[in-house]
Amino acid sequence: MTTNPTASEHSLSIEVVSIMSQVVYGSVGNSIAVPLLQRHGLAVAAVPTVVFSNTPHYPTLHGGAIPVDWFAGYLDDLLARDALLQLRAVVVGFLGNRAQMDALLCWWNRLRSERPDVILIVDPVMGDHDHGVYVDEDLVSAYREAMAAQATGLTPNGFELAKLTGLPVDGIGEVAKAARTLLGEQTRWVVVTSAAPMTCSADEMTIVAVTREGEYVFSHPRLPLSPKGTGDLFTASLTAQLVAAAPLETAVTRAFQDVLGVLRATRAARCAELVLPRFPSMELADR
Repeated sequence: MTTNPTASEHSLSIEVVSIMSQVVYGSVGNSIAVPLLQRHGLAVAAVPTVVFSNTPHYPTLHGGAIPVDWFAGYLDDLLARDALLQLRAVVVGFLGNRAQMDALLCWWNRLRSERPDVILIVDPVMGDHDHGVYVDEDLVSAYREAMAAQATGLTPNGFELAKLTGLPVDGIGEVAKAARTLLGEQTRWVVVTSAAPMTCSADEMTIVAVTREGEYVFSHPRLPLSPKGTGDLFTASLTAQLVAAAPLETAVTRAFQDVLGVLRATRAARCAELVLPRFPSMELADR
């Protein structure tokens, strides 16, 4: 039975719209980002771009991209329900195809005209140093030509930064220089994860954050495990910190600390998938 809200009823107040992949089994995309955002006390609307049984690293895989008319409808209906009056951020991860990106940009431009205070954080998921590009090439060009300039902030890994800019990223200076070319009228910052890995020691990793005012370089331990979804986790935590008005340097530090905390919990559980601490009382970055 369908009922319509009465005049005295209010819509849910969504603070973050998280647009990512979803798996039935595993901890990537919204399957890890949404619980993390909720741990930070945020009301989240999860919009799937693809739904799979699991990541492609298992012997069987079922699912696929959400049809673009469904995907666009999910976004449009959030506006139709007046659910975004308290919206603070839109975070974007893996997209299924170019048509989804086009629909997303159309919706974003509509939303931004009504809510210019909302930030757009984009993790341009395209590939990595180990596997190369694992999305359609037309999606790679679309990130470069259409999406990157619309974002408030970008969180590419080093490989994706090279794809976005066409510039060398072998050293920290080159990473910072390439990231700076992505700053523009809308884009205030770029945070590059797994930056210049060949310059790091075997037990550390580097993050480079570039803003209009300067740049920051962060080093953190490399733990001896590599579950999928750490990029989604990092971007979600960074979003939570920025929504809480943390300065970018602080937000990056707390985000990679969140990731390290989850990786330690994952190692303790001896699990191949990311494991969030079971109880909210275990601090993530509520510092």
